[in-house]
Amino acid sequence: MKQYKIVIFLTLMISIMLCSQMLKVRPKTTFESINPVMFQSVQKNETNPSDFELIFSEDFEQLSFPPNGWEQSITNPDYTWHLDDMYAHMGNYSACCLHDVNASYQDEWIITPNIDMSNHSDEYLCFNFFMSYFWSVYPYDTYDLNVYISKENESNWHLIWNEEQTDPFENWNWINTSKNEVIDLSEYADDHVIQLGFQYNGSNGAQLNIDDIFVYGNKVTNPPTVDAGGPFEAYVGEEIEFLGNVTGGEAPFIWTWDFGDGIQSSNKETTHAYDKIGNYTIRLQVTDANGIADSDLTTATITNMSKVPELIITNITGSMGVHAVISNQGCVDAQKITWEIQVHGGLLGHIANIDSGNISCLKKQCCCEIESSKINGFGLVDIAVFVDAKNMNRISKRCKGFLVGEYLVV
Repeated sequence: MKQYKIVIFLTLMISIMLCSQMLKVRPKTTFESINPVMFQSVQKNETNPSDFELIFSEDFEQLSFPPNGWEQSITNPDYTWHLDDMYAHMGNYSACCLHDVNASYQDEWIITPNIDMSNHSDEYLCFNFFMSYFWSVYPYDTYDLNVYISKENESNWHLIWNEEQTDPFENWNWINTSKNEVIDLSEYADDHVIQLGFQYNGSNGAQLNIDDIFVYGNKVTNPPTVDAGGPFEAYVGEEIEFLGNVTGGEAPFIWTWDFGDGIQSSNKETTHAYDKIGNYTIRLQVTDANGIADSDLTTATITNMSKVPELIITNITGSMGVHAVISNQGCVDAQKITWEIQVHGGLLGHIANIDSGNISCLKKQCCCEIESSKINGFGLVDIAVFVDAKNMNRISKRCKGFLVGEYLVV
């Protein structure tokens, strides 16, 4: 009989333990009474921020929800994030999302205000969460706590943490995310301004609370400040000169240009030409010798017209040979010009004279004179002047003249 009592007692205790593991809403109790040993270990493993500066904090003690500046994204209005006065990590309130008893899908978000991380390095996030290991990790995985980050000027969210990264953790205990290691945000600090999103995701899950959210960073006293210049305007194919500038920071610097079309450069001063029309966002990031980075954005507007020289042929005259003037009326210099003067005809059609030459550069809004060799003959002649230059189509001008001996009248 005594053995039966022992078996019944053990069976009862195991059932109680299993039931406590399977609970989807934790009964009201104090944090210390849940597991005093766990309480001590969690507090001991929290990162010591004595060498860091507090950038952002939230303890949900404002008595309004969502807190000032926060946003909510709700898919299940009956079971979404709300203010909870039963379970709090330190104060009287926390943020809580209960599971839908009808097992409907829940994708519930609370999103922080903009967090300015400029002038800091080694930024990290830590916070406290309270949830069921039984239903979120093992043996069931029916809901998750995910933390996302969104960088400035981006609409995409990047997953940076999930409760399984703290595996293992105790059911229904307040756990600090620094238990294993801090959530590193330094990869995203170059964009200065971030937002964090806390997501309850799943169906037929269990209760979830979060509280005492902190973002810390190491204060930088002389951070680099970057200027990308601009804005810029150019035509398709025209090279733009980019001259980056940085003040502050400690040399040497690492320069990274992103021209917005898939092309990058690691030079401080560089040139780039776009092959398609459009508006491009250009990003210059500079990292100093201490690994502190800053970035700046500028724009380039590219229109559908190549910027080319505008050459015209003027003032074809005679005398001892043919004289002509090439004028560049465009807004860019003309490069690698070739010219040709042809004279054909005469009384018996015996005159066929061709002269040619080169001009290395003809600056914008300038002109130059070309001339043929002396021509000897008699009669009416046809005169043609041809001009080619880099990045432009061939141009020509024709006229008639009358040749008497070596003297040409046009």
